[in-house]
Amino acid sequence: MNLGTARILIIIALVAAGVAVLSNAFGPGTAGLSPVDRGGSSTSPSPSGSPSPSTSHSPKPLPSPDTTGVLVSAFNGIDAPNCAGTVSSLLVADGYRDADAPADASSKPTAKTTVYYRMDPQHQNQSDAQYIADTYFNGARVAKLSPTFPGVVSDTAQVAILIGNDYRANC
Repeated sequence: MNLGTARILIIIALVAAGVAVLSNAFGPGTAGLSPVDRGGSSTSPSPSGSPSPSTSHSPKPLPSPDTTGVLVSAFNGIDAPNCAGTVSSLLVADGYRDADAPADASSKPTAKTTVYYRMDPQHQNQSDAQYIADTYFNGARVAKLSPTFPGVVSDTAQVAILIGNDYRANC
């Protein structure tokens, strides 16, 4: 065997060995990922007890919003006469139903509009509230309806809207 052929065989053997080492080091499907991307540890330790990216659970997707028949209550959180009535009329015209007569919030002024939802096992009300916030209120904040809501909401209401100063121009 001549010297050129021997060199080629050595280079091929080294490349094969390198590929084998890299395959074993990274495992299947992780080539090119850093230790953090693979859910392993990086050079800086993470606090103990914190979930790794591979074990965290993403939230269950919300159901499709219901755009008709949802019972809503509108509350005026600003000093603009009949703003809650204007919002209620707009939603009713689009297929929503009034759960309560439009009313003033017990505390004013409210800076930002918030769309609240009543908890339900299927999270339908949350999906409906998010849709209403995105469609009618420029992506207003969405929150769970709590006992501290500044108004009296009937038990039938699925979504309650507290109108804030950010919506004033539409009243």
